[in-house]
Amino acid sequence: MIRIKFTKMNGLGNDFIIIDYEDFEKTKITPSELALKLCNRNFSIGADGLIIACGKTQNADVSWIFYNSDGSVAEMCGNGMRCFARFVHDKGITTKDEFSVETLSGIKETKFLCIMQQMIISMSQEMGKNLIYMQLAWEIRIQSYLLMGIAKSTH
Repeated sequence: MIRIKFTKMNGLGNDFIIIDYEDFEKTKITPSELALKLCNRNFSIGADGLIIACGKTQNADVSWIFYNSDGSVAEMCGNGMRCFARFVHDKGITTKDEFSVETLSGIKETKFLCIMQQMIISMSQEMGKNLIYMQLAWEIRIQSYLLMGIAKSTH
């Protein structure tokens, strides 16, 4: 049985399953297939999308692979990016308060505007020509393990 670690986050009403690339590789299936399996709300964890956190690239501090719950690839998602930024910060994938993320829609700049007692209070996220400033509101953050379809909470 393959065991992968995942984090589920909620960004302003959209929920996402986020995993490290190393855990994705353990599954031996395509990202599209994994998104279909994990994002199914009736028989699995359930989410609006699957985000696979990849490391540093030649062009950016970090990168991601994003798939919608139907298995289709997505170029960009603002709510997903906010969750991803928190994930890579919490996991120490990047320790910068300002960092770049490589997406299919180009390099996006992220900046944490306020961090109090190691908690991110607000951030800015480049979404194209406009810079959007939003208060972060993570309603759910679950750290769990997945045993190929069976979610086991660690708390």
